[in-house]
Amino acid sequence: VYCSIAGFGQTGPYRDMPAPDHQIQAMSGIMDMNGDPEGPPMRIGVYLGDLATPLYAAYAIMGALRVKEKTGKGQHLDLALLDSQIALLAYQNTNYFATGKPPKRIGNLHPNIVPYQPFRTADGEVIIACGNDNLYRKFCEAAGCPELATDARFAPDTVAALDALLPP
Repeated sequence: VYCSIAGFGQTGPYRDMPAPDHQIQAMSGIMDMNGDPEGPPMRIGVYLGDLATPLYAAYAIMGALRVKEKTGKGQHLDLALLDSQIALLAYQNTNYFATGKPPKRIGNLHPNIVPYQPFRTADGEVIIACGNDNLYRKFCEAAGCPELATDARFAPDTVAALDALLPP
C-alpha cells in the first residue's frame, strides 16, 4: 500500500503547482464562505487541508490494508489537499447541488440550523447551538420560554424562517 499526498494530486493540470494551505482554502471556496457577510473572504484559522488530508489518508490506508489482507493486492492512494477541503464543505456542497445557489458568507450563522449562532447579552455574547428539534425544545424549556418550541414561526418545515435570518 502506497499513499501520496499533494496539493492537487499526482495527475491533472495543477499537479506541479505549489499548494500552501491558504491557496487551497481560496481555491476550494471555503474562504468565500468564511467571514463577515460585508467583509472580504477569510481563511479558516487553522491549516485545514494540511490537517484533514492526513486524517483522510490514515483512513484510506487502513481500508487499503484491509483489502490487501483479504485479496493480497496493494493499492496506490492519491490524496489531494484541494479534494479534502472540498469534501469538508459537506452540507455547503449539498445545499448547492440541491438548490443551485452558491453558499453565501453568513458570519457565525449556520446555513441549515437555527438557532446555531452567537447572541449578544448584557454581559457579553453566548453561543446557542441547537442542532436538532429535541435540543431546541430542551433549550426553550431551560430558557423559560417553552412556548417557542411549538411556535409556527420556528417550525422545522418552515424554510422561509431560515431564509429570513440569512443576509440578502
